[in-house]
Amino acid sequence: MINNKLHCYSLKMQHRMRPDIADLVVGSIYDELLNHDSVKRYPDVKGITKNVYFITHTEKESAESDSCSKSNAHEAKFIAGLCRYLVLQDYKPEQITVLTMYTGQMFLLKREILNTKTCQGVRITCVDNFQGEENDIILLSLVRSNTDGKIGFLSIDNRICVSLSRAKHGLYVVGNMSAMTNKSKTWRTIMDKLEAHDEYGEALELECQIHGTRTKVQTGQDFIKVPEGGCDQLCDTILP
Repeated sequence: MINNKLHCYSLKMQHRMRPDIADLVVGSIYDELLNHDSVKRYPDVKGITKNVYFITHTEKESAESDSCSKSNAHEAKFIAGLCRYLVLQDYKPEQITVLTMYTGQMFLLKREILNTKTCQGVRITCVDNFQGEENDIILLSLVRSNTDGKIGFLSIDNRICVSLSRAKHGLYVVGNMSAMTNKSKTWRTIMDKLEAHDEYGEALELECQIHGTRTKVQTGQDFIKVPEGGCDQLCDTILP
């Protein structure tokens, strides 16, 4: 249409994401994006103090000897723990989608997450297979973390945009932010936005729905502190 000099309009009103999720792609990907009133009324994510959070780390990736695909065991274990925790907050598995850029990580995530009945029904797929789709909560594994400073697919703006714009209510990203900001202006802009809203750090803060007790988790092992999805206090109350 543009080439034929016809009038056209770019999409500026979004109806999917809560405003703090949409804000991540404004300035970094889109020049402007307006939020429909409906997305301003979304509920907060249960059991977590933030609706958007980037958990950064420096744990190294792995590569299969017969494949160019990458995986990151640290991220897989953390996301598996977070996924189970969210189901214990009374989210249906179908409300949660786990995304990653790499097929090697997708298979590792499936092994970590789907081996328990709790998370059966959670969809785990690659970002490229989720274009045009959405879900209430997105858990995103970025994988890349190496001594060479290579970030691969994470340098492509279209993939960044798709990965960060699939969530409606909650978005939780696990990755090596310093590796990405060293190579990508887009990620530097995103990090500035996250830091400005206190949505970036080495640990995610959980909150017991019954007692209000807060617990920080940095690794998959840390979710042992909240075995039933609440806190370590003795309690007769069962989460909804």
